[in-house]
Amino acid sequence: MKKIALFIKRYLFILVLCLSQGLLARTFVHPGGIHSMDDLNRMKAKVAAKEHPWIDAWNLLITDPQAQSTWTASPYTNIGGNIIRQAAARDARAAYLNILRWYITGSVANADCAVRICNAWSASINQVANGELYQLPISTFMQAAELLRMYPGWAKADQENFKNMALTYFYQPCHDFLSFCDAHSSWSAPALYSIMGIAVFCDDSTTYDEAANYFKTGAYSGCIMKGIMQPSGQLGEMARDQPHAAIGPAAWSHICQVAWNQGDTSLFSYGNNRLLAGYEYFCKANLNHPVEWIPYTDCSYRWYYMSLSGLCNLNKATPEFELIYNHYAVLKGIPAPYTHKMANLTRISQGDYFGYGTLTFTLDGADSPYPPYPIPAAPANLTATPGASRIYLHWTPPDGDVATGYNVWRSASADGPFTNLATLSDYTGGNYADKTAAPGTTYYYAVSAINQSGAGAKSSVAGAQSIAASATLPIGWARNDIGSYTVAGTASYANV
Repeated sequence: MKKIALFIKRYLFILVLCLSQGLLARTFVHPGGIHSMDDLNRMKAKVAAKEHPWIDAWNLLITDPQAQSTWTASPYTNIGGNIIRQAAARDARAAYLNILRWYITGSVANADCAVRICNAWSASINQVANGELYQLPISTFMQAAELLRMYPGWAKADQENFKNMALTYFYQPCHDFLSFCDAHSSWSAPALYSIMGIAVFCDDSTTYDEAANYFKTGAYSGCIMKGIMQPSGQLGEMARDQPHAAIGPAAWSHICQVAWNQGDTSLFSYGNNRLLAGYEYFCKANLNHPVEWIPYTDCSYRWYYMSLSGLCNLNKATPEFELIYNHYAVLKGIPAPYTHKMANLTRISQGDYFGYGTLTFTLDGADSPYPPYPIPAAPANLTATPGASRIYLHWTPPDGDVATGYNVWRSASADGPFTNLATLSDYTGGNYADKTAAPGTTYYYAVSAINQSGAGAKSSVAGAQSIAASATLPIGWARNDIGSYTVAGTASYANV
């Protein structure tokens, strides 16, 4: 008995040592990308039962051109360069949507379409990825392939060809990209996400550890602690523009979801839930609320301010709000108020990456109603300010962050009738410039808010006249063209 006890102690010691040194190979779960088998079965059951909000997202998905079984791939020998990577991204997304349709409905035609797409690219690629933003289609292809491996109609030989493409042509450029100091998180995070996807599909423990470790402690912006550089959640790339800033968090959220489905719970919670902090900051700013910005210097630039480009535009700044809201708030019970509001406002929009997060990530229909809000109240405090051949409008959005856009109305009389001047879709801000206002004419305006439930009542009326601009500049100002040009520049002035 003593010898047996001694043997067990020695065995346990060796086992602990191996675990501590990472010498035991990871056993991967399949499907184990951004969707687990439980996720897929939930989608299938909810769609079959026509439950909201899943059925609403599903009804939108099946109208998507890329979700059709007739989609034809356009493969190239490489996956880099702006035009090629866009074609690759479309094909990869089409493969993903088609395999989802197969699992949810059993449509073999959709599964066969996904097979044709993946096989076409693995048969064509013969160069290492290079050029611009190849990381995006690579990460998408790997998630599509992880789901497609469930389909019996994807031959083992074809799966091996796809694996060879991933390991031979996809992995190395993504790995190398992580060493670029001046790479934005919208490039680095998708590169890391690609590596994570390659690791899972190819059952490669070493590559998985590379991705997970870099996510936590990497040298540059692909690391979540570098890309979200402040505990407040400040995202560095929000100084560039909001659409690009959204790509990094979307990729990080998918990395965390893949890790979660592989039984690795450490990424979502890493850095005191740093990912959630980044989402809350991003959502708060893009919901038109003030946030603190701390200037910083990266490898190339000094970023003094947050960019206004794309700010408050829901269509251009839409990372995976549903995924983050459902994981942190619904599953873990951690407050995520601004992410919750953004998830509500973007439900059931397509968003970035694959879209349809309402279908794929919603856990509880009661926590994710559709429509999420009643018709919004009228905006308040509308003002009209004269400008140079234009009139600037500003208003206060309805309380509660419940509007997804606005109708702008204009009339020649304060009493109307008003005609629709513009519809600002997917917009949470409170500003508009009427550039069609003729100088010297008084115009009257009203604004109404819209959301998934419909349009609300008009605001109070505000009026103004635009001021004619003159080519005569004030004393002390001059205009000159610099360098070679074919069309002379212009400058005008108005006392507004």
